[in-house]
Amino acid sequence: MSPAGKQILRQSFVGARRHEEGFTLLELLIVLTIIGMIYALLPGSLFSSSGSLEVRATAQDIADSLRRARGQAIAGNKEVVFFLDVGQRRYGIAEESKVKEFSDAIDVRFTTAREELRGRNEGAVRFFPDGSATGGVVTVDGFQQQLQVKVRWLTGQVALVQ
Repeated sequence: MSPAGKQILRQSFVGARRHEEGFTLLELLIVLTIIGMIYALLPGSLFSSSGSLEVRATAQDIADSLRRARGQAIAGNKEVVFFLDVGQRRYGIAEESKVKEFSDAIDVRFTTAREELRGRNEGAVRFFPDGSATGGVVTVDGFQQQLQVKVRWLTGQVALVQ
């Protein structure tokens, strides 16, 4: 090949390499558009809505309060009562001054031992020093999601189930 031919070949190669560096604005816009379309087509169940998060957070907090009541009963060697008032939409541990509330958008149902009913809309779960309890089930329902917090009477164990 002649020197002039090599020079033309070298210039073509250098010019091609210069165009291969980075991405054009058009290429980036196309990729972002495709990502946006995929995100829009994914089912909503893959991304939790704030409502379903609220249901889960409420159920988790009720379960945590029940576990704390059980722990206090065992540690303090005394009975500790967890109460739930569906009418007033509040719950907590009877000996504590801190009372928690749940949203109007959430439906809560409570099943407990007959001895622990305190009226039409209020009941309790009593934990004993040996860890056992009177038992019960709290159902938290809303935003097409239902969770149950179950307290076993024999062991007092608290479980959050779907």
